[in-house]
Amino acid sequence: MRSAVVTFVVAAIAIGMGSAGAAQRPPVVRVARLDPVTVQGARFRARERVTVTYTGSVRRTRVVVTSQSGSFSARFAGVTDDPCTGFSLSALGASGDRATARHKPLPACPPA
Repeated sequence: MRSAVVTFVVAAIAIGMGSAGAAQRPPVVRVARLDPVTVQGARFRARERVTVTYTGSVRRTRVVVTSQSGSFSARFAGVTDDPCTGFSLSALGASGDRATARHKPLPACPPA
């Protein structure tokens, strides 16, 4: 009987650790579109204010609120880039969550 209780406790702890590890995946941000530059983010806290910054040929910032699932989309109107232009993105949540992405120029592009 005692070994059954110990086995149950160990299994419960393992399941709890597995779900906690899955819940702690870091936030992500990615480029969804280049014309105009549109950014998508995920894994932030629900209903969190996120400051999204585009740094490339110009620097632009947008503040968005995530959905119930912790995702968002931000569009930088008037900012267009092509695959040969490098730029970076950062997303900083009000709780301190952070995600970054970098768009590097394609190797086939002529040097700037």
